[in-house]
Amino acid sequence: MRMVYSHPLFRNWQQSNAASLLWVSADPGCGKSVLARYLADDFLRSTDTRTTCYFFKDGFDDQKSSTTALCYILRQIFKQRPGCFSDQILRKLEEDKWVEKGEKKPSTSFRDLRDLFMAAAIGHETGEIVCIIDALDECEDSRRNQLIDPISNFHSHTTARTPVLKFLLTSRPYWGIRREFSQHLERKLPMIHLSGESAEEASKISREIDLVVRNRIADDGRKLELTEEQQNVLREELTRVPNHTYLWVYLIFDIINRSIIDRAEDIRSIANTIPETVDAAYDNILSKSPDIGRARKILHIIVAAARPLTLQEMDLALAIGPKHRSFGDLELVPETRFRENIRQHCGLFVVVVDSKIYLLHQTAREFLVPSLSLELLGSPLSGPKLQWKFSLHPGESNRILAEICMWRLSWSDINLKTLQASQQERHQYIAKRTLLGYSSQYWAEHFRKGDWNGGDWTIEKATKKTTEFYTSNSCVLFWTRHGRAAASRDQRRCEC
Repeated sequence: MRMVYSHPLFRNWQQSNAASLLWVSADPGCGKSVLARYLADDFLRSTDTRTTCYFFKDGFDDQKSSTTALCYILRQIFKQRPGCFSDQILRKLEEDKWVEKGEKKPSTSFRDLRDLFMAAAIGHETGEIVCIIDALDECEDSRRNQLIDPISNFHSHTTARTPVLKFLLTSRPYWGIRREFSQHLERKLPMIHLSGESAEEASKISREIDLVVRNRIADDGRKLELTEEQQNVLREELTRVPNHTYLWVYLIFDIINRSIIDRAEDIRSIANTIPETVDAAYDNILSKSPDIGRARKILHIIVAAARPLTLQEMDLALAIGPKHRSFGDLELVPETRFRENIRQHCGLFVVVVDSKIYLLHQTAREFLVPSLSLELLGSPLSGPKLQWKFSLHPGESNRILAEICMWRLSWSDINLKTLQASQQERHQYIAKRTLLGYSSQYWAEHFRKGDWNGGDWTIEKATKKTTEFYTSNSCVLFWTRHGRAAASRDQRRCEC
């Protein structure tokens, strides 16, 4: 990180008194997201003269929309600087209430959001607005230009009184993004590209990571009560690994901290088995799960889920079966204990934030799930065989989640009278019934994407299962009224 904020290109962008854009690109695991969060929370945090807004993706489809990014940024401007908005706009926002909730009303188009953003930026009379958007490469290709549009348009509307609007974007070094910037921005807006993948910058990153390793050895060495000789041996073994990344360091020290170290020879023994790549570290973590089957099911559910599941939802998803009809049929786990169970099963591979479950990093998903080309071509893998690499196939993951959703919708706690209630009352009803809202909204999508030709399933059995599901009036009515309505709202949100 020090390499970035001490870099002349970064300082030029930071000290500029004009609208400008800084694009930071680097390979996976090199600390782009850590950098973005540090800048937003600390180095470039909001002050009396600076309004800092940020958007961090979480790997789920609902976070890949340019509309969602703009909503989050607008919400932060609204909370920090309500004076940026005219009385007329404030009244509209108060009526709609989507900015306060961080949501977008279905009727709000991207164009409306863009105009609101422009108005807010122009209404910010003094200082500067800094917008930090992490992982631009994860934004849908068709939506990326849409997001770039207001960035370039603002520059053409600037005047002597207009505040300074700065963007900092991070991404992997994809040529398509470079081309889009070249076509849409370079002629309109001063743009700086700080590249972490060049030989010179990669060397700087490597030296900085070595410093991180040394500091971690000193800190963890005290906790583990390692002697100076043992720390030196550990330092030698870790710094010899080529092309290491911040993510690799994070994973490796977790492995070290879970090891028993008495003598320097123990360190050398551990070093001989230390994974030299992030993929190998991932495989090491998951292979040590006390229950491989349970870990695999948890990961199947996470990678297929249309949005992050809560701890309560995941607990129910793991416990539910075809014969269950109510909560009384299940033995669920207290949330604090279930959080620890998740950690025991999946290690650092999975993280829990605000009671929602995520994969540690985008590379974790890429490690588990084969790309479409690999699925279609069955391309052979080079390098050592890893048990978990590309082990979760989307068809199987979606089938597992489709079954869970259909079992949940077959429960006896569905009250069709709630379909006549107001939207607020319906949401309150669903919120009290774990996984019901998710199941009603997404079961059909998971069923459609599921592979019903493997294991105990055949197309005929799947068709029969669907027919049985549709003949349950409560299930199908609840889905058609609530689930499809919610899905339709999401679809309009993405298309705006």
